[in-house]
Amino acid sequence: MDDYVGMIIPCMGAENVASPKMLTTIKDVVAKGKPIAAAYGAVAVLAKAGVLKGRKFAFPRDPSDPLFKGYFGITDFEGATYSGPGVVQDGKIITSGGCPITEANRGIQNRTFELTQTFIAAIKPK
Repeated sequence: MDDYVGMIIPCMGAENVASPKMLTTIKDVVAKGKPIAAAYGAVAVLAKAGVLKGRKFAFPRDPSDPLFKGYFGITDFEGATYSGPGVVQDGKIITSGGCPITEANRGIQNRTFELTQTFIAAIKPK
């Protein structure tokens, strides 16, 4: 990761696709203060890595909602604050509750451009 300015994790399936190496890489990116962006299911991977604790995040729905809680089998969002489905930035962590395919199927705005632009702004030198 030393050669990279940050990391974008695209929309993915459930959190169980995250390998131990991926979780270690995510922790390393955050520890080094580099921006990291994640969309939809990839936000659950950030939660699984433990980097959302004490932070605000975006997700399709509040993971603590009893009707949604078991959707990803997610239990890793404890200590984090759900802030809606739009793009949310908390420090160098940028999340989006949207996935291009899901958004297209639901006829709602694709948030990929906003997520990417927010990430680009976060990697620009100050």
